[in-house]
Amino acid sequence: MILQQLTPCVDSSTIILPLLNGADSFDRVQHYFPFNTVLHGCVYLVSRKVEDGVIENSGNVESLFFGIPLQRSARLIELESIFKKANIQAACTPVIEQVVWEKFLFVSPIATATTFYNDSIGNILSNVDKRSALLQLVKEIHALADAKGIRVPADLADRTIARLGALPYDTTSSMQADYVQGHTIEWKSLMEYVIVQSRLVGLEAPICTIMLNHLVPGWDA
Repeated sequence: MILQQLTPCVDSSTIILPLLNGADSFDRVQHYFPFNTVLHGCVYLVSRKVEDGVIENSGNVESLFFGIPLQRSARLIELESIFKKANIQAACTPVIEQVVWEKFLFVSPIATATTFYNDSIGNILSNVDKRSALLQLVKEIHALADAKGIRVPADLADRTIARLGALPYDTTSSMQADYVQGHTIEWKSLMEYVIVQSRLVGLEAPICTIMLNHLVPGWDA
């Protein structure tokens, strides 16, 4: 486990900034390091592992967001300055939960749909049934955010679909690539989290559940 491997590098003054795709990264890291300052964060970056030791940046988006909800302390501003001096497009924001969920609303549906259908986003959006399922995935996460009190924009679902439509036709996802290659996929953070959290607030996530049951049979056993 990576968190265990990090333990020797962490002391009481260490700030931890997880930049994983899921909406539950903060909770998992804070649980493991309860006495450390753990930030909420996300990054927009298109990259692929080309070979061992080589990561290719294939996109033109390189943005990092981090923070603590409703806070903007001197320490966070100093961290933002450190990032910018390193030419990293970083922004400290007190509405970081909203930013993280806006990305989650984008990443989880595209990862889930492209992996389930083993297809590109262009083909999914061009097919009536697949497009409908993708839209339902977006709506399920939007409903969960609302239920959890995350103030995402009311039209975010529509804007998310528009953003997906603006992607190159052959775009898939890293989860789809991992699944095809037989690697471990991020189903716990990108799919199971949606289903379990929905149940906790009295909602259902039927499309996400169907797709996870197909990709990981017996996950809920």
